[in-house]
Parts: sequence; structure tokens; C-alpha cells
Amino acid sequence: MSSRGKATIPKEFREELGISTPGCVKFVRTAEGEIVIRPVHSVTDLRGILGGKTDDQGR
Repeated sequence: MSSRGKATIPKEFREELGISTPGCVKFVRTAEGEIVIRPVHSVTDLRGILGGKTDDQGR
């Protein structure tokens, strides 16, 4: 962890998840309280990132 709050994802995990550099990831908290890193391949992968901030159609 850097002083600016940045963390490095090891190459083997980036390759396994298909994260290119530069790339985007999102952090998701599971029901058990764990934090999971998920790759963002398209804008639709960000759906739900604002937690409860969706309209009636789930957008």
C-alpha cells in the first residue's frame, strides 16, 4: 500500500482476471463482510456500484 492509498495487484491475479494495464477494477463487499476485487470490462460492469441508487428499472 502506498502513502496515497494505492495497492498493486500481482501480475498472476491480473492475468487470471483479465485486467489489462491501465485497467479498472471495482471493490465489492460480500454478505460475509469480505472485500472482493472484480474487473471492470465495460460500463455495465459498474451497475450497482452506488448501492441502492437505482431507478425502478435497475439503472
